[in-house]
Formats: sequence, structure tokens, C-alpha cells
Amino acid sequence: MPTFVQLANTYSKYFTASKRDSGEVHIHLKEGAPEALTDLVRAALVARGSLMMPDDYRYEMVWEALDTIAELDADADENVARDRFAEVEPPIYTTELTAWLASRADRYVYCDEAAEEYGGDMAGDIMLRLLALGWLAEFREVAESVLTTLMEQAKAMDVEGDAS
Repeated sequence: MPTFVQLANTYSKYFTASKRDSGEVHIHLKEGAPEALTDLVRAALVARGSLMMPDDYRYEMVWEALDTIAELDADADENVARDRFAEVEPPIYTTELTAWLASRADRYVYCDEAAEEYGGDMAGDIMLRLLALGWLAEFREVAESVLTTLMEQAKAMDVEGDAS
């Protein structure tokens, strides 16, 4: 039966980037993506108890979380995955971070929470640092959702395999 790392490796191949007529790049699932992957994405779109509309930033974060997990050894545990999530870097350009913030009216909450959690020393460009921390807070929420769903799916597949 597959491990959550093997599932991540399989699922990450179903993501693609396309350009809209406006020239913006958006991330989406390819045709034929497994229903279990659609369920995983849907779970990651639940933000603070309410379902987000399909969101380019969330799709990109799901893809990044899957790729991060897929790079692990097949027998890695969830703690190794969480440690790797902590190494993910936010975008470095102010324009990217402000576009992320402006894309949803409630994304400021991630910045507020990050300021509360890490706010002791916000020296330097406070707005850029705060936006970067907010982006990381959202990424970690998405990555945790991805990891949890992958582990549940791998466990369910293992149970189904044992029942056969």
C-alpha cells in the first residue's frame, strides 16, 4: 500500500500551470485527476471553517506542499514533513506578497496571527516581513491540511488492502 509520500509524488504530477487571457498564470488540476486528489484540494480550500472559492494561491500552496512531501524518503514520517515545511521560503518580492494579500479580503488575518506569534522583532521592512510571515502562516495551514489528508488516504488504502 502506498505511503503518504508516495501519494504526494503521484498527486503532484496532476497539477499544471496555464496562462489566462489576462496573462496571469494560474495553477489547476489536469483532466483525469483522481477524485481523492480533488478531495485533498477541497479540504485545503477550507479556511477557518469556510470553503474558499477555488483560489490560485491555495492551489499553488497545495502543489508546493505535495512537492515538498514527494521529495522525502518514502518511509519518512509526518514530523519529517513538518520540519521540511518549516524550510519553505515565502515569495521575496513585495509585488507578489501584496498581490497575495489583495487576492482575498480575509488574508490579513494570517498577517495578524503571524505578527502575534513572531512579532517580537519586526525590525527592517516591517510590511514586507509581515506579509512574508502571513504567507508562511497560510502555507503552513495548507501544508498541514495536505499532510493530514494524505495520511488519512494512505491509511484508508492500507485498511482496504488488508480487507482484500
